[in-house]
Amino acid sequence: MKMTVEFDDGLARAAEACAAERGETLGSLIERVLSDYVQGARAGGPSTALLTKGGRPVPGVDIDSRAALYDFMDASN
Repeated sequence: MKMTVEFDDGLARAAEACAAERGETLGSLIERVLSDYVQGARAGGPSTALLTKGGRPVPGVDIDSRAALYDFMDASN
């Protein structure tokens, strides 16, 4: 389907450059990104992967108190 869409000039130039770097046309870039967006919206939105690290509680630090955590981090430096 052919369609006319207006974009901000700066965004259009950046998108064209991005497409060229990937060796694809602007149309194929827009189609791919739009497809990913629509599929994500149908699946309940984008998922967020959180980086977690293992650890153990530090004696004397109340993890429910932001001030106590900041005090501990300041003392560690």
